[in-house]
Parts: sequence; C-alpha cells; structure tokens
Amino acid sequence: MPQEIEFSSHSLLKIKILQSHNFNLSKEIVEDIIRFPDKIDMGYKNRLIA
Repeated sequence: MPQEIEFSSHSLLKIKILQSHNFNLSKEIVEDIIRFPDKIDMGYKNRLIA
C-alpha cells in the first residue's frame, strides 16, 4: 500500500498561488510526481533526490 502524502499549509498555499498565475498544478499532479519521479539520485548522507 502506498504511503500517504501529507501537504503542509505552506505547500497548499503555494499551489493556490501558482494556480492564480495560470500554472497548471494540483495536489494530484504533485502526488504523481512524488510517487513516479523521472530520476532518482543519491544525495548527501545517502538521501534520495527525485
């Protein structure tokens, strides 16, 4: 079962701001990007960078 993605109030505000500037973005799009990134690299202290 996939892990639930929680959105902070700041991220929800940012999505609304971008939408007000006619940028096509939604929670569903962000969730899709997080779950299915184009590329994953190893970062500092073995952190994953998607």
